[in-house]
Amino acid sequence: MAENVMIKTLILIFGSLYGVRTSHVLSEKLKWKMRDQKIFEAIVIFLMMLLLFLNFPSLLMLWLCVFSLGISFPVTIFVTSNWIEKKFRQDFVFFVDRIIIHLKMGQSLRTAIEFSNRQTSQPSQDRIENLWTAATNSSLCHIAEHDQHIFSEMEVWATSQSKILYRLCAYRSKLRLEEKFRHKSEQITHQIYIQIALLSLMYILMLLFVVQKFSLLLHLPVYLISFALFIMGLLLFYLLAKRNIWKI
Repeated sequence: MAENVMIKTLILIFGSLYGVRTSHVLSEKLKWKMRDQKIFEAIVIFLMMLLLFLNFPSLLMLWLCVFSLGISFPVTIFVTSNWIEKKFRQDFVFFVDRIIIHLKMGQSLRTAIEFSNRQTSQPSQDRIENLWTAATNSSLCHIAEHDQHIFSEMEVWATSQSKILYRLCAYRSKLRLEEKFRHKSEQITHQIYIQIALLSLMYILMLLFVVQKFSLLLHLPVYLISFALFIMGLLLFYLLAKRNIWKI
């Protein structure tokens, strides 16, 4: 009983700190207001407090619950980051489309970029504005690695004296082609993740069934070998499946 309480208390402390750290990362990526960040932190602390009052049939079930909560945080950050990047790529393609339209209407490049960016959704608008400001000032400050190719292209726009419309049209075609191949790659990747998730679920259910029949501590080497072989199988399956994905 005392051991259970001590473990739950440690989970409450470190889980809360882990959740608060996750909320800061998500806040930076999603540009949350302070109120939204505090709500997320309150939910995390509530979940940790809930573990104190729930009666688990065994320590194994408690650790499985904690493991699930711990995995959910990095998964949330990963999914959020991918969603933000995908949204930005889509916004940027439409942004280039609008620049081309404004240039064909006889506006200057700077004016076309300003008008086009005003019609871009947040937070993509701020990101594009920062990139354009850095490009016009020839500054590499605060430019993320994944934005370097856009920054380099914008630098060419800022210094180009002629044929800027032709270059923008060619660049737009390149972006659309990349999005087409990226979409096909994402479809294959999603299928891989679904299959891995199903295999993992089947393994976990089988593991729980076996643990109930055979002691975990007495047969620990067997369980460890089984888990290691399962992870190796998943990695091998993932690497073989990744060969069918187009590289952008």
